[in-house]
Amino acid sequence: MLGTSTRYSGTDNLGNAAWIADAATGVTRRLGLWDEGGVGTFTSASTGAQNSDVTLPLITTNSDYDYVWGYSQRYDETGAGADTNRTAWVYNFETDTQTAFDISVSTDGLSYSIVNGVTDGGVAFGSYKLYAGDIFVGDRAFFWGEAFGVHDLDGLVADQLITGGWETLTTITSATENGDLLTFIGQGVLAGGGTSQFSVTLDLASIAIPEPATWAGILGLPALVGAAALRRRR
Repeated sequence: MLGTSTRYSGTDNLGNAAWIADAATGVTRRLGLWDEGGVGTFTSASTGAQNSDVTLPLITTNSDYDYVWGYSQRYDETGAGADTNRTAWVYNFETDTQTAFDISVSTDGLSYSIVNGVTDGGVAFGSYKLYAGDIFVGDRAFFWGEAFGVHDLDGLVADQLITGGWETLTTITSATENGDLLTFIGQGVLAGGGTSQFSVTLDLASIAIPEPATWAGILGLPALVGAAALRRRR
């Protein structure tokens, strides 16, 4: 059983909390990120105001029912939240583990990621906001799997972006798996201006596991020659 509940401190509304309940054991587990000890921190959603959008309808797209996903909103010391300041996360039912996606954090403390879905094989996909210092660079498409970690899609198809007339890939909206082949569909920005849909097919067997030091900013991953195909959808 999955759900959300509103949290209060006295009469103060602290936002929503997400939870999962096991009917067999009677155990309820809180999902998402929080920090009861302070505000404005970036290891959690801060000040208990959490998980305002657990994707309960989307979990039905995962036929094995292994994952649930959502995001946790960050709040500053005044209790104000911003749509550009939230962290996406994925929870694995089988292993009782949760992964959060603080992929790029600005020097003034902003970070944003959103998971649009999780495949039956456990590959999460979505979008994050890329920062350079305190400057917002743009939206970027990313994906993640327990076997290979998180990857910025631009880094894996860098050569194809140039030859195909693309500036950047901004979000992944759907994904399908066929053995080791993983096909993403999403939205991107063209080099000459404007936007278009894209389709990218990756060979998962060729994707390297990123070093731990690259987790905070997966920006310079080398292109995988022969491992990816990028085309514009018309």
